[in-house]
Amino acid sequence: MRLDRRGEFKSGNAGLVTTTAGNDLLHTMAVVTIGTTVFPARTFIIRKIMWYNNTGANATLSFGTLNATPALVPLLPTILCLNTFDGQLTEADLPGIEFTSGTAAALAAARWDGNAYVLASVAGVIVAIEVEEFGA
Repeated sequence: MRLDRRGEFKSGNAGLVTTTAGNDLLHTMAVVTIGTTVFPARTFIIRKIMWYNNTGANATLSFGTLNATPALVPLLPTILCLNTFDGQLTEADLPGIEFTSGTAAALAAARWDGNAYVLASVAGVIVAIEVEEFGA
């Protein structure tokens, strides 16, 4: 991250999320529509991930965005969540992947929606994130 770039820190706007073993929304990106074209008004980077697993089994968490299918496009490394344990990864542990709906041709062709989702291997893991948003 560039040092002269400052964002606004906030919790994921979906709040505390209990996974369903499907694609669960964690944070929605603000967009602006001009005519029929949708542009990202803001982008964000996940700065902290917190979880608690009491499902009776170990679980994995994959974080990313959705493509047009809609299928998860993983953008962060998969996390192993041990049963009956909580955990967290902070800014120092996470790669600085910026979520955007894509103004670049490659992202637009892939039709990524730019929102943050989690895909858990089992239902019932509790997940929360903190993000740093950039833009207007």
